[in-house]
Amino acid sequence: MKRDEKGRKGNYFTVILSLFIPPFFLSLPFIPLAFSAEAPSVRTSVWPKRAAVGDEIQLFLRVASPERFTVAPPPKEARLSPFELKKIERLPPVVRNRHVIETYKLTLTVFELGELTIPSLAIDFSGAAGSGRILSTPVKIQVVPVAKHPEKSDTLKPIKDPVSLDMRRMREVLLAVVAALLSSVLAFKVIRRRLRQKRINLEGLKSPHERALGELDRLRRRSLLREGKVKEFYSELADILRRYFSRRYGVETLERTTAEIMVELRGKGLVKTVLDKAGRMLGSADLVKFAKFIPDVSLAETLEKELIQIIELTKPEESKPETERKK
Repeated sequence: MKRDEKGRKGNYFTVILSLFIPPFFLSLPFIPLAFSAEAPSVRTSVWPKRAAVGDEIQLFLRVASPERFTVAPPPKEARLSPFELKKIERLPPVVRNRHVIETYKLTLTVFELGELTIPSLAIDFSGAAGSGRILSTPVKIQVVPVAKHPEKSDTLKPIKDPVSLDMRRMREVLLAVVAALLSSVLAFKVIRRRLRQKRINLEGLKSPHERALGELDRLRRRSLLREGKVKEFYSELADILRRYFSRRYGVETLERTTAEIMVELRGKGLVKTVLDKAGRMLGSADLVKFAKFIPDVSLAETLEKELIQIIELTKPEESKPETERKK
């Protein structure tokens, strides 16, 4: 009898517990680290939030975890229906306050209309106390037809009424055309004269590393960070590095992604130190530009120093005097 009473009490407790706790959480396996304050966390963002059918959509997963944890990247076979996963890129990690911040950029596409939701993604991690799993936050996005997209509108406009041209109207048109031609010829002569009298561009005669250092000095004097223009500062800092590599090694950088640039630089035989610093700089700029990441002020000073180090490690050696060569 006592055992039956205990069994009934246990059943009553289970029923009451199921009323307050969703069945989904009762079915989950016990994970020791899931409720720990030291467990990893994930932040989700998407760009753009309004896209046309077939456009590429960038989903950013920013995972922050203590240094002793190991975080597995999102699986390539992850299902994000109705979205299609095209590729996954891992941006260079950032270490801050003894935490590692890893960012994964997922390129998606979709061929359905309406207000859609990008479902959660499971991210596995492991540490000294065991392993666990965290879920990203679902993100909503508006998908519209191509005709309604603000940058791809193909709305048909009504046909205008036919224009009647009389002789007076035609004369005015001819005079306007002649006046425009004369103005163009005059402007061409003025520009050609100024080009002939223009002084030599001293900036173009400088070496790539001298031009990069000069651009960095001008960027510092603009005080963009003090004015709160964080995105402009990191974008210009990354462009200085891109232009330097373009002038130094003849690599097309301004129209390529960070991953494509790093592949080109590896082909130039650069040392690992330079490649790591360059990847960290370009990756940090991508975070600020696309993931709306707001870094500490100290990161800007660190990246400026690393830019100078990259220039010093890659600039050509100065030719020695003839007397030193004979010695």
